[in-house]
Parts: sequence; structure tokens; C-alpha cells
Amino acid sequence: MGKKWLRLIKEMEEKIKDKSSKINLTMQAFLTEKLDAIKAEYFEMQIKKSVQDYKDDLKNEIMEDIRMEFVCMKEDLLDAIKIEDEEKSRPTYAQIIKGIQEETENKQEILILPKKGTPIEDSNKVKEVIMKAVNPSNESLKISGFRRSGKKGVIIETKTTEDKNKILTGQIKDKLEKEGLEVTPPRKVKPKVIIFSINREDNNEEFITSLYRQNMQGTNITEEEFTNSCQYKFTTGRRDSKYINKVFEVTPEVRQVLLNKDKVYVGWVSHYIKDYIGVSRCYRCQAFGHIAKVCREKDNICSHCAQKGHMEKDCPNQEKDSRCANCHRFGKECRHLTYSKDCPAYLYALERYIYKTDYIKN
Repeated sequence: MGKKWLRLIKEMEEKIKDKSSKINLTMQAFLTEKLDAIKAEYFEMQIKKSVQDYKDDLKNEIMEDIRMEFVCMKEDLLDAIKIEDEEKSRPTYAQIIKGIQEETENKQEILILPKKGTPIEDSNKVKEVIMKAVNPSNESLKISGFRRSGKKGVIIETKTTEDKNKILTGQIKDKLEKEGLEVTPPRKVKPKVIIFSINREDNNEEFITSLYRQNMQGTNITEEEFTNSCQYKFTTGRRDSKYINKVFEVTPEVRQVLLNKDKVYVGWVSHYIKDYIGVSRCYRCQAFGHIAKVCREKDNICSHCAQKGHMEKDCPNQEKDSRCANCHRFGKECRHLTYSKDCPAYLYALERYIYKTDYIKN
């Protein structure tokens, strides 16, 4: 339609300007003026049409973008629901810790070691001596487990507290001691708690005193017992922050009282509190249970690719998938981050840490 209009206008212009046509100058000027008006109107119509076409195209493009965005949102929502369902069915990190703690608290265990000066050299020999000296059938003992502890120790796990006490006291203990063995409960460390968002300027002694006076009412623990048993260990958090988190070593009794509260109160402020589970990881060899300062490994081991000779920041394999250095070391499935909280090696180290911690209230 547009090209036809332009052609007709052009023909009319040529006819008006043709000197052979019998049109006087006045009529020629009149027709030229009207033709210019028609041209202006035509071009205005074309501009409006172009603008409308542009609007329509833009509208269609926007509507298509919105439609595609809704499609993507739907897919993302379905994926999120799927992930949420999977996460709900999988225990959380806190649940894993709680489960290990409860399992540890319910274990009935005895540690047996050779006495100093005895010729018993290792845990295998300790086990032999125990099995010769004690007959579970004659003693009516229910033994659930028997494992090594360190180079020379043995841990016996019994079914009940009564069975444990039979070994820790009385004739069975006497028999084992006569054979050169020492019978004791497992040696454990005190639990630690972490208290969050403490003003960096707060004095530790004053903080502990207020912690007792505002949170330990109704207990049999005296202020002196509390202040002697609640020991500040170290700080975590940003170095440039006004507020930090502090870790305290406490007795099982104090831990239980404090953790039974949603928050603890000190002065005019309330603080969140929870168990501190501190599994150290060496940044040289990536193993758990020690730090780089005391590491025996000569070469750095990369936390990204698990190869020797470089750190993660210098890793030439950054484009490749991560490999866990610890699981790779033990020939296990290692297609995950070395510092993943789901890492089997980390969970084992976590279990050993919790096992060595005394959570049982006497």
C-alpha cells in the first residue's frame, strides 16, 4: 500500500511540473500546495504506523519474555520443591551431631591399658590377656564391642551399665590388675560451648560471673564451682568486628543447664549458645585432628584436586571437578569438596571428636 501511494504522488508531481500541460501558474501553485499537504499527511500516517508496528513488536517481544520467564520460574520452583523434599528426608548437620552425641552418651565403655613397667607391648597383647583372664559366660557379662584404642589400649563396650560396673569394680577388675592391666572409664575431655555476639570489650571474668548469676538459678552448682569449671578458651569471628563469639570449656553439668535454655543472659544482652564441635583440619596435608604447625607431611596437598606439591590457590586443575584429599587418600569415593560437611572422612573425625568428649552428667 505504501509504495502505491508514493508512486501516485510522484506521478502527480511530474504532471503538475510538465510544461506541456495546460495548467496555469496559479493552478499549478494550488495543486503543488495540496500535493505537499497530501505528502505530509501520508508521511505522518507512515510514521504513526511504524510507531504502532514497533509498539506491537515490542509488546509481543515483552509478552514472549514474560512467558519464558514464567516457564523458567515454574521449572526453578519444581526443582526447589524437589531439593527441599530431598533435604527434608536427609538429616541436617545439627541432627547428625545430636545423633552421634546421643549414641555416645548411651554407650557403656571401659578403657583397659597396660600398667607402666609391664611387658605388654600392644593392644593385641592386651586383648589376649583380657580374654584369658575373664570368661563372659561365667561372669554373666553382655559384651557389645571390643576394639583397640591407640597403640596399647582396648575399649570394651557392654550392653548395660550393670555389666560395665562389673568390670570397673570387684573381682573382674582385680583379676585384670593382677595381670598388669589398668581398668578405667574412657579418658574424655570436657565439652565446649560457643556463645555468640559478645562485645569484644567485655571482660571474660565479669562475663562468666554474670553468666552464672543470670542463668544458673535453681541449680546445685555454686558460683565458685561454676567460675572454676567455666574456662574461656578462644574467640571466633571477624577480626574487624565489634562483636565476636567466645568458646568456653565447661563441665557436663554446666553444659546441660546452659544448653537447655534458648538463650543465655549477660548484663543487658541475650546471647545464643550451642555446643562447640571443633574438628581441626591441617591446611598442609588436609587431614583432620591436627594443624599445619605440627604436621609431619613434607609436601602440601591441594584441597581441590588432592595432588601433592601445591596449594588450592595455585592449583593447575581449577577447571576440573573437586576431589576430597582425605577420601582420595583412603581410596574412597572422593568427588566432593575436601571441606564438605557431608564428607565421610569429616563425619568420622566428627564422631571421634564427640566420642572423646564427656557429655554425660554425673
